[in-house]
Amino acid sequence: MKHLGYSQSKEHYSVFDYDRHYRVSRRGPVDRESLIGDFGQFSLSRDLCTIFEHFGGFISGEECLLKKWAEFTAAADKTGTITEERMLSLLTKTPTTERAIADARNIYRSVFAEEGSLTCVWSGRPIRSLEAMHIDHVLPFAVWKNNDLWNLLPALSTVNAKKRDRIPDPALLASRRYCIISYWDLLRDRASLPFEREIAVSLLGLKTPGSDWQDLAFNNLTEQCAHLIHVRGYEAWAI
Repeated sequence: MKHLGYSQSKEHYSVFDYDRHYRVSRRGPVDRESLIGDFGQFSLSRDLCTIFEHFGGFISGEECLLKKWAEFTAAADKTGTITEERMLSLLTKTPTTERAIADARNIYRSVFAEEGSLTCVWSGRPIRSLEAMHIDHVLPFAVWKNNDLWNLLPALSTVNAKKRDRIPDPALLASRRYCIISYWDLLRDRASLPFEREIAVSLLGLKTPGSDWQDLAFNNLTEQCAHLIHVRGYEAWAI
């Protein structure tokens, strides 16, 4: 960060700057919340922020280098066994362990045992067996690397297979708003401390959930999806 941009500006910290008077406070384990709250702040110019926002798709969107490399590799293969989709999957693969989503799965299994079924967050159809239930990442893990409880909602396995790593279209989110918020309420009721901590960091701007937390979180989720689709170039998904 110190040397980034030095070749052009001949100044250190010309792209990103930080509060030099801040002293790092370590009060416990390092996680996202402590990184944001205890490790100071950085800044960059508004112009650079706009550039990164609009050209981010060339880093991790439809026009990114990985996608271009996958296209090149598939085109260079004369046997037809290497596809662009397979190469992109290999290049972007990040393992999601069962442990990472175990808490969410256990909560939904508990609810299923009590009520006999769940509702697919995307289709609205009933999930009548645990075998038919998948834990879906609303914002795909391949895109956001996020295993927060609010991002893990139950879906029919057939529906989740169609969604894959695509981004929910804002219109789809709007149509499923009640179901999404209902699951958020359920998660908060059964795992209040981790849920509130995670959603505060990701969707509430570090605010403790107040009376309007559902609206604020849902609106920010919708904005994030719209940004990923329209600015970053990810493919939208509508059931």
